[in-house]
Amino acid sequence: MESIITFLSFFGATPGNSPFLVLGALMVGLTLWQNAKLNAFEKRIEVTLGKIKTNIKVIVTFLATVYPDRFDVSLIEGMSPLRIKEGGYDILNRSGFAAIMKNREFRNKILSYVAEENPASKLDVQNYAIIYFPTILEEDFMLPIKAYLYNFPKDGEMFSRLAGLYIRDEYLKDHLDITQ
Repeated sequence: MESIITFLSFFGATPGNSPFLVLGALMVGLTLWQNAKLNAFEKRIEVTLGKIKTNIKVIVTFLATVYPDRFDVSLIEGMSPLRIKEGGYDILNRSGFAAIMKNREFRNKILSYVAEENPASKLDVQNYAIIYFPTILEEDFMLPIKAYLYNFPKDGEMFSRLAGLYIRDEYLKDHLDITQ
């Protein structure tokens, strides 16, 4: 603050003869100083939130893949890569999810969740598809799936994984450049 007053006094503006000019300069200086502090604070928040987002992805990935007892071999073939069996496709058709994926607009919206992560491998695609399914489920067009899962809770235990594998397959159809 003193430096602003000293600077203005070089031009003959002092608090005694130009109080509004000095007050205005002080307000501008204070605003600039606060903005500089705020920008630094925002950058720290952005870095911290980025770290939190990464940690949450790690936790969700772990939780989505760690429970082998949730792996129903009657719906998913456990050989590499994981493949949906006929019973799994029956659930996806009965629930209406397969029909939702046939709608171009909804399919693009669903696949955009995976695309936004820029997956480098087929495993990345699979993990992102499974991980993001609960988020995708919050879309308005997924209301029929919510109703289905409410009415058939047993199917809900595997549904995220089934839908994730279906999403993975659809995404890989469009991204033949992902080969590993």
